[in-house]
Amino acid sequence: MWSESVDGYCERVDAGFWSEPFNAITNLAFLLAAYWLFKQTRREQQWVKDGSVTFLIVVLFQIGIGSFLFHTFATRWAGVADVLPIFIFIMTYVYVALRRFFGWSWWIAILGPLALIVQTPVYGALGLGGASGYLPALVGLLVLGLCQLHTDREVAISLLITAAIFAMSLSFRSIDELLCGQNPLGTHWLWHCLNALTLYRVTRILAQRWDRHPHPTQ
Repeated sequence: MWSESVDGYCERVDAGFWSEPFNAITNLAFLLAAYWLFKQTRREQQWVKDGSVTFLIVVLFQIGIGSFLFHTFATRWAGVADVLPIFIFIMTYVYVALRRFFGWSWWIAILGPLALIVQTPVYGALGLGGASGYLPALVGLLVLGLCQLHTDREVAISLLITAAIFAMSLSFRSIDELLCGQNPLGTHWLWHCLNALTLYRVTRILAQRWDRHPHPTQ
């Protein structure tokens, strides 16, 4: 069961390891995003000191590895390796953002991730395939940005720009199969590139507000 092959992307034409070269190689974008964040936090003496951002950077690196495994091995176990780090990143980010941007206590902030989980089945009914699972994250990012407009305009604008990038990223993920006849490479690899930029930006925004609530997990 766990070793059963999965074929869900336009670029894949057989069960070969390198049957999705673009989808596999573009996972370097996640690794580069994680490396650049690591360099920045080291330079600004935040690495390890800001445990939340450090954790997100490590998970971002794991996202790149997990996605590479899925687009090469293309099995059910590799699918879990692909989605689990993404789920951990989203849940962690929402919790830490609510603590850091709004100063919420941990027991209130935990409601943020729970709200995203509850929303997921609702968006699943829209028929957008795998992309529907990420719509709660997009809505959450928009809400975070809008709620910051009157308290921290710089953060708000950065979050809303990032939400626009994420929306574009999701659109490329959604139309991969639809454009398969016109574009054999598909568009999923563009999801990787733009999603890596999205995760870089949201993590960087969080890191830049470390001085406000440096220990959001306490």
